Amino acid sequence: MGNTPEVQNIKINEEKTMLATFKNGTVKELKNYVERLLSFVGGTQPFAFSEQGCVCVTMESSGAMFFQFSFEADAFSDLKVDEDIVLWLDLKDLKDILAKAQTDDIVTIKASSGDSRATLSIQSINSSRSRTYRLRLHSETSDSIDYKHTQKLANVALTKEMNCELIFTRGGYKTILEDLHVGDESTRYIHIETLDDKKVNFSLLSGSESSVAADVKVRLKGNEVNEIESISLNGLEKTIASTYDLENLEHLTKLDLQNNVKLHYNHEGAVRVIFESEKSKFTFLMAPMENTAEQEEDEPEEPSNVE
Repeated sequence: MGNTPEVQNIKINEEKTMLATFKNGTVKELKNYVERLLSFVGGTQPFAFSEQGCVCVTMESSGAMFFQFSFEADAFSDLKVDEDIVLWLDLKDLKDILAKAQTDDIVTIKASSGDSRATLSIQSINSSRSRTYRLRLHSETSDSIDYKHTQKLANVALTKEMNCELIFTRGGYKTILEDLHVGDESTRYIHIETLDDKKVNFSLLSGSESSVAADVKVRLKGNEVNEIESISLNGLEKTIASTYDLENLEHLTKLDLQNNVKLHYNHEGAVRVIFESEKSKFTFLMAPMENTAEQEEDEPEEPSNVE
């Protein structure tokens, strides 16, 4: 994929109209992105359309998680936007409608800022059957995210350099997280520790009474193929380690369908996971967990402060 469509400050007026028809093959990605986003946040979310494509950028209410997915202009067989426009759509309604579409169906979204509803049509490529749905266009309200503020965060969070980059082979991200999915603890954490540009460890952390602990060690050796293609430390010569909520990262495994899944993270800092295809990208940013180290019962440790 090339450059992500730029997120700009967009204002609604009465003159804007748009039409966007997704190419065959991109409908599956759109469905996956909407479903994954809905597993974290609900309600109405902003979909910004411009001549560059489509961008949805939002954040979880606590500010601990941030999301963006985008489609380049090349992802559409037809894209006409009079002016940049933001459609506030209900995620659950959108998911339910997209569930009716098959992978090779043609999906078109049409809207005008003067209308109260957007039209979403699904055309079967192998028959004359078509379906039309009209989604309510919501207004940005006090319950919605601060769109301009989130845009500013997006422009920083998606470009900021981090201490470590792990590039996974196809399916590698999903395989490692599945290897750590053991036990029945409701609260589980993943500790990622990169030792150098050839060695990284993934550990399952859970409550002290848990019956299961787990470690996955990945070592890069010559032309040997494993779950990780490369490790980059941005010139640092120290161990880079941090701990995150495992369940949230597991929610993303259904997106591990493309090549070049990238995981960026800072020492005791945030993690950013990028799922990228030729014409689209889904980016997830999450803050680290604090005080998650397993405690020894006979010699409890003081909780550490994580900046």
